[in-house]
Order: sequence, then C-alpha cells, then structure tokens
Amino acid sequence: MIRISSRNYSIARLTPVLAIGLVLLLSLEIQAAGAATVYGTQSRPAVSTSSAFCNTQPIIINHFRVASPYASEIIVSGLPGVVAGLTVDIKDFRHNFADDVDMMLVGPEGHSTILMSDAAGHVDVRNLDLTFQDGAPPVPDSSPPPSGTYKPTNYEQSIDEFPKPPPAALQSPTLSIFNGTKPEGVWGLYIVDDFAGFSGEIEGGWCVNITTGAPAGSSVAR
Repeated sequence: MIRISSRNYSIARLTPVLAIGLVLLLSLEIQAAGAATVYGTQSRPAVSTSSAFCNTQPIIINHFRVASPYASEIIVSGLPGVVAGLTVDIKDFRHNFADDVDMMLVGPEGHSTILMSDAAGHVDVRNLDLTFQDGAPPVPDSSPPPSGTYKPTNYEQSIDEFPKPPPAALQSPTLSIFNGTKPEGVWGLYIVDDFAGFSGEIEGGWCVNITTGAPAGSSVAR
C-alpha cells in the first residue's frame, strides 16, 4: 500500500520491463478504490555479480596447426543470472610471428567471437598480457602491441579456419554477443597458427571475467 496526496493506493502490478546497465526499469500500476489504474515507472538497482574464472595451464601454439590443448577450457559454475558483460585476459603471450595466431572464444551456448586474428605484426612478441574488452582500441595490424587492453580484432576475416571441435556458432566481432546468455558451463579458447615456420606459447593461461545480471522478465522481490 502506498499513499499519494492523502489517498491510499494499492499496487496492482509491478513488472520488470528493461535492464539498463545495473538499473532495472519497472512498470508500476497503482489503483485507488473506485478509480482507474494509474501507470508509471520507477527504477531500482538490479542485482549484479562480477567474477573471474581462470585456467593457468600454459597453451602451446604449434606452428601451422591447432594449439595444445585445443581448446583450453574454463568451467564456470555457481554464477546465476545471465551475462551482462565480460572481458578476457591472455597471460604472457609470446610468439615468433604474432600475425600467424588466430584466437576464438566460444561460450557455453555456442556463441563466439574472434579475439585476435592476423594482428600484432610480422614480429617476435614476448611477455604480452592482453585484455580484450569491447570499446577499447584495436590490436595494431603491423606492429607489436604493448601489454594493454584492446577490442577483439580480426584483420582478415575471410580466411580464418578453426578445425573441429568448435561448434557451429553464432559469431560476432564483439564480446557483447554473449550478453543475455547463461554464464555457467564450458568456455573454450580455440587457437590456431595459420602459417608454417613459427610457434609460441601463452605461458600464463587465460581468464574470463564475467558480470552477470537478472534475466529480462525475472521477478523482483517486493
């Protein structure tokens, strides 16, 4: 029961209609006895959780074939809700010819994005810590990047080939493809070296950092 202008109203219905960032927009219907229903909206913070999940096993990037292991996997559990945003960390990346390396992230529901392909120059790179995040600058095309934060970057999209077992997936050039999907399950990092003669390693493994929120249409405690 709420009181407006000295009159008592009852809440006829309270429905979540839109999640904007960490704010949940609610549709509010109130009704006074003998009067028409009054409609309005109010916002309240939506419950969110941010968690990091890592696989610290090194990934060997074999020349002109798939990496070992293929894929490197992270199993996410105990994280309810849906993905509201995520970033990916690559720890201690090294390769004799970085442009050869293609990396693809695949989520538990089969969505995917190319993190890096045909980027970072025709050079030897060492000890790179890379974070992939939507909205950041791209990985340089023809020069070695310093450690830092970059958006998913793919310079030669028509020739990327990832041998099975990656599933047929809904693919996007941005990490937002995972928004609204379930975070729990197996996340896979698939890496291919697409030219002969050079090899490398991701010495420190990788992490997926997931922010979750309530799914659209979920009930809100009153």
